[in-house]
Amino acid sequence: MAKVGRPSTYDPKYCQTVIEQGKLGKSYTQMAVACETFRITLDRWQEEHPEFRTAVAHALTLAQDWWETAGQNGMLMREFNASVWKHMVASRFRDDYADRKLTEVTGRDGGALQIEAITIDVKDLDPDARDAIKAALLAAAEGQ
Repeated sequence: MAKVGRPSTYDPKYCQTVIEQGKLGKSYTQMAVACETFRITLDRWQEEHPEFRTAVAHALTLAQDWWETAGQNGMLMREFNASVWKHMVASRFRDDYADRKLTEVTGRDGGALQIEAITIDVKDLDPDARDAIKAALLAAAEGQ
């Protein structure tokens, strides 16, 4: 069965292109631009070409190395902008540099939360209580 659609613009030389971009600390988007294509195309090429997937993984590792080396070198320089460097690496390399806050909610003695369902028959409430529930529900809906 013949393939439908345009032929792929993939060229194996793009493996070296992305690696060279990685050595310069370039981003995934910059790698796509160097290959004269789009990020989504790089995604597809990685699915279709295992050698390209490996090259991109290597390129991204090289890019992180470039940024880490720049940070190490910059620490010795007076005019180094550490806050910009930190923002860049935290944005680009989240797994290693992003600040994380973990909030964990547990029940009594660290166990699972116990949830109790309550059924209210509003017909049994006086008009003021019904109005209060209605106001609370409307306020909650507006907050979403």
